[in-house]
Amino acid sequence: MNDVVYVLVTLCVAAIAGVVCGLAVGVMGAHPLEAFKTGGVAFCGLATIGLSILTILRKRA
Repeated sequence: MNDVVYVLVTLCVAAIAGVVCGLAVGVMGAHPLEAFKTGGVAFCGLATIGLSILTILRKRA
């Protein structure tokens, strides 16, 4: 898979997961700012993991 496509797919999946996490926390009754922060943390974490995997795979190739 092309690296640019992999990065875009990783960021899209991370963004969707971040939104889902934020909505889940918001539905449970948390303050909207807390829900936003939770979604942001989930996005950053998943994006970092996905891009780290890309880096590891590129070093092996």
